[in-house]
Amino acid sequence: MTLPEIIGVATGIAGAIGLIVKITQYVTKLQSQIKIERLEIAKEEADKVQANLEATNKLLLEELYVAKKSGAAISAKKSEIDDELISIMNILSAGGASIYLPLLNLDRKAQGMVFLSIQPITQQTMKLRKKIIPMDSLTGKCFESRRPIVSSNAKKSKDHFDKADELSGYNTEDILTLPIEKSNEVLGVLQLLNKKDGVRFTEKDIDDVKQFSQRLATALLEFTSLPNYMDILGVQPEQPDEYATIMFCDLSSSSSLFRELNISTAIHHINEYLEQVCNVAFKYGATVDKYMGDAVLLRFNVPQKVQNHQFEAIKAAIEINKAFDQLKKDWSIMGDALDRLHTRAGIAYGPVKKVNIGHPQYQYLTVFGPAVNAAVNLCESSSRTRNTIVVDEQLYEQVSGSFTFKKFPESELGKAKNYTKSAYEIV
Repeated sequence: MTLPEIIGVATGIAGAIGLIVKITQYVTKLQSQIKIERLEIAKEEADKVQANLEATNKLLLEELYVAKKSGAAISAKKSEIDDELISIMNILSAGGASIYLPLLNLDRKAQGMVFLSIQPITQQTMKLRKKIIPMDSLTGKCFESRRPIVSSNAKKSKDHFDKADELSGYNTEDILTLPIEKSNEVLGVLQLLNKKDGVRFTEKDIDDVKQFSQRLATALLEFTSLPNYMDILGVQPEQPDEYATIMFCDLSSSSSLFRELNISTAIHHINEYLEQVCNVAFKYGATVDKYMGDAVLLRFNVPQKVQNHQFEAIKAAIEINKAFDQLKKDWSIMGDALDRLHTRAGIAYGPVKKVNIGHPQYQYLTVFGPAVNAAVNLCESSSRTRNTIVVDEQLYEQVSGSFTFKKFPESELGKAKNYTKSAYEIV
């Protein structure tokens, strides 16, 4: 073999080796990329599992709180209903399922449908748990008509509430909606979504669902017979108005405490003031609604009933002023010159709504209504240079013959004029 031939063969071998190296590098890189993609997919799946576990844990904590507050029977019956729903969902090969209860107004008419149970429990489906579904949806129409509804193509159904899909990220394809009845009463609605194995729900599935939902109907009847069963839904039904007298007391110019005294002494004086106010108010049947810095919101007649609560509230306010004057004397004896401090009270009368508010694991009873806003704003509008008690027009009309009043300047009402036409100061 000649030298050129040898060089040619060597060059060819070198080229082949180079090609093999490149192929090997490409395969290695491809394998690494596939491995990375698999790890990313595995991580995404793990994140979903973790998020769903967190959602389940959150739900269990909320139900535990309800069980402690309203009794374990509610939580136990809810668990039984959840199990029945899962069983029906699996038997009918559904991808998802829900049970709805009606949210009733004072006339016992459904004003919306709320979720009692949703399966499967995921971070996304939990977003629907406390949402109110309108009555013109498939669920609402099923409840009102007492007839099952099958929608083989949810996206073309004008009654499908697609905002629920948008919020939860769920892709609803087909739906079977069935009223849950017991003793000739519609208790709620069962809804099955997305039949598996490439098929869709049809009218033929209705009889099967009815057959397997009898135990669910019994459990639901027992559940809705329990007192306060709506607590576990996280949605509060409409409550009737209750008449109350609301008092808002605050310590005017309390910021001077922190300028003239050390922090411990200043806080001690505020606590002494609030303690004195509440001690007097409790004698007249008041209940503390909430503390707000150096102020306290008190309610008379809700939930504790107080006879003649309009009069009792004003008598309490008058005694609070006297008690505060003595408290200031005590502070003066101790060497704290706090003449600029005064107690003010705004008092209002009217209908209020009693509700539980706050985080599911930390809720408290409070009231809403114009009387609350009137009391707070009347206190805020009153003088800061003396002890004052100002009442709204509604309360004045109730007690005007029993106390001496003078008209509060309309020009000084401030925000209170949004809640009362006029106000009066007790002389």
